[in-house]
Amino acid sequence: MTLHKLTAGDGYLYLMRHIAVADADGVRAAQTDAAGYYTTRGNPPGVWLGRGAQALGLAASEVTAEQMRALFGAGLHPDAQRIITEYTRTHARPDMSDAQLRALAEAAVRHAQLGRKFAEYTPLAPLVERVTERVRALEQTTGRAATTEEIARIRRAESRRAAGAVAGFDLVFSPVKSVALVWALDPRHQVREAIRMAHEAAMTETLAFLEHHAAHTRTGRDGLAQIDARGLVAVAFTHYDSRAGDPNLHTHLVISNKVQGVDGIWRALDARGLHALAVAASEHYNTRLQAHVTHRLGTRFAARHAGRGKREIMEIAGIDQRVIDHFSRRRAQLEARYDTLLAQYRTAHGRDPDFATARALAERANLETRRAKGPVRSLDQMRAAWRQELTDVFGSAALAAVTDAVGPVRESTATAQEGPASLAPGTPGHDRLVDHLAHRVLDVVQNERSTWTQWNLRAETERALRDPALLAEHHLDAVSAADLDRLAEAVVQRAAGPGMSLCTDPPALVVEPADLRRADGSSVFTRHGMTRYTSQ
Repeated sequence: MTLHKLTAGDGYLYLMRHIAVADADGVRAAQTDAAGYYTTRGNPPGVWLGRGAQALGLAASEVTAEQMRALFGAGLHPDAQRIITEYTRTHARPDMSDAQLRALAEAAVRHAQLGRKFAEYTPLAPLVERVTERVRALEQTTGRAATTEEIARIRRAESRRAAGAVAGFDLVFSPVKSVALVWALDPRHQVREAIRMAHEAAMTETLAFLEHHAAHTRTGRDGLAQIDARGLVAVAFTHYDSRAGDPNLHTHLVISNKVQGVDGIWRALDARGLHALAVAASEHYNTRLQAHVTHRLGTRFAARHAGRGKREIMEIAGIDQRVIDHFSRRRAQLEARYDTLLAQYRTAHGRDPDFATARALAERANLETRRAKGPVRSLDQMRAAWRQELTDVFGSAALAAVTDAVGPVRESTATAQEGPASLAPGTPGHDRLVDHLAHRVLDVVQNERSTWTQWNLRAETERALRDPALLAEHHLDAVSAADLDRLAEAVVQRAAGPGMSLCTDPPALVVEPADLRRADGSSVFTRHGMTRYTSQ
């Protein structure tokens, strides 16, 4: 899962231009809603998701361009036009003067507003370009290479410059390549549908995870208090291929920056939590996807080496790595350009870049290798082309090898079963497993960092719960998503608890009254889930 900000004003046009119309040259239609874009171009329509969308009366309905323009363009209720029209009709009088009519129009817009208007800023160039230009200017002025500290300082300064109000956050969920290949290449409709449903279920469960842990807003002087929000307003757009034309089932889950606090007031999402648990949420999706694919198809997953310094990736056993590599051209393009930029940096500066600079180089590589997608094709056309390419490159037996890696749909286990009774909470088997996993997780986390939060522990726990050996030993390939969540939470609590982790936060000096506590009992003057730990 990746996460990117979406700017207000015309930032939403990226969704309509690059997502809804497939980013193809010369084929943009003059349609008025996203459903038209998707069905005409072979992609499904966008759908509203989240408890926040449900509260607005939008849950599970298709999104329109007008709704996108209202919410992500202007910060208004998605059905602002209807609300404005009804308000005007109710309050207008035949004898109103021009000034009164203007005041009525302004009042109607305010009635459709979700909190404050988006702030307006002077447009800025992309962050990478601004940092690169300032570093180049510094080096020309000083006649020497910029130091790591100078580059980091420039990046921090440019990051603080407002390029535009934040309208939302684009989270992209993509299954591992072997799963995407089975979805793209397997001729059996039931198998393809099982994978699509597994992807959607994993994404929906991860959205619920985000709503439970990242749906907050700030209030009070300087936004010091963090209070609960009534869910998230999100819209999901699903697409089928990468910019290189490879099979790439993925969903853009766009979360609005507008949330309604438990006090009923609409404010901005406190996105600090979203960023803090982004990695944990990504691992949550990966684990749920693997579980759902296993439940529905009985597939086996095996660890694959992902390169030096990278974690292993769990891919479907039996899918040839050469096939995975061949249909991963977008990643190959990006990594090749990054390697070139990295070599240039080392030559110019005589050292490796620090983390911030390396991230800037990666962003630059992404931008420089990004190109418009090719001619728009239907999904059937794409699948036919992918199968033909597979046969042309790897021979006539290649498709059968992909099919053999996945058995038939397991009708009796299309949905997850309850976990083994021996692993029910409170039983010796459950407690032993939790203790084993907690020690395993903590060993990894404390070797990587000096302090950590529960999100670091949760991310590593989710990775552990994809380990084929662990799953087989404890029969965890048969547990439900709810069981996985309960198990993961128990592991995190154990790893963060007494005897394993030490809390580094100062103790609370006062006990706040109930109205200054969130639903979980924590103080509104603390950040949810951000207690820091270390070990002896």
